[in-house]
Amino acid sequence: MRIMTSNIWGDYFGNPVELREDQLFNVFKKYNPDILGVQEARMSFQKSKLFKKLGEEYAVIGVSDYEPVNHEPLFYKKKYKLIESGFEYLLDTPDLTKGITYAVLFDEENNKKFAVLNTHFWFKGGAEHDLIRVTNAKQIISRMKYLSDKYNCPSFMFGDLNCFITSEAYKTFLDNGLTPLYDIAIVKENKTTYHGYPQRGEDGFYHSTMSDRGREFAFDHILVYGGEIKVSNYIVVEDQDALDATDHNPVFADVII
Repeated sequence: MRIMTSNIWGDYFGNPVELREDQLFNVFKKYNPDILGVQEARMSFQKSKLFKKLGEEYAVIGVSDYEPVNHEPLFYKKKYKLIESGFEYLLDTPDLTKGITYAVLFDEENNKKFAVLNTHFWFKGGAEHDLIRVTNAKQIISRMKYLSDKYNCPSFMFGDLNCFITSEAYKTFLDNGLTPLYDIAIVKENKTTYHGYPQRGEDGFYHSTMSDRGREFAFDHILVYGGEIKVSNYIVVEDQDALDATDHNPVFADVII
């Protein structure tokens, strides 16, 4: 099973979706995740060609036709059976674009259940904002543990956590028994997941280059609680389409339950 997370760079900055949606689709089509969590999916994305094309192969949780929209929708291959799903806003977080979308899925072929949770943590810097991210971490940990205990299955969480591996929020994950998939992957890449805002060129399209920073500067993470799993690959995507379409590199992990 392949799990991918991708901050798709919402059009908050006059960066039109229609200039980037084909590139994002190319990336998702190429790497073909079973589970895809995206962040910053504003209404413009939810009504875009990208979401329509993804909907041909994926079921989606969190897409709506009215405001406020869920900015963290969760896609999963239609071969999986949905057992439970939901959404909750991140508490004590002054931003209604930040929440948790979750699902419990059943893989009939392998007779396995698993939970997946997509999120986007609070983003500002400074000590008081670090505390908000710790609160975000505790909330998603609670939901992960609840789902794992209820269904006796592993819970995978992923998203743009806006925190480094040295942060208090990340340490909160480790202190509560979560395992970063990077740590147990056989093949992994010591790379950041953030390369900065692409710049619009004279051709009218956006362009960017890969950062040379390491994982200590990564914002995007995939972790698990419960169950017995193996991880063969943990890969930071640096295709040119990914670099040009968004400021974050998509990340995926190949998992066996």
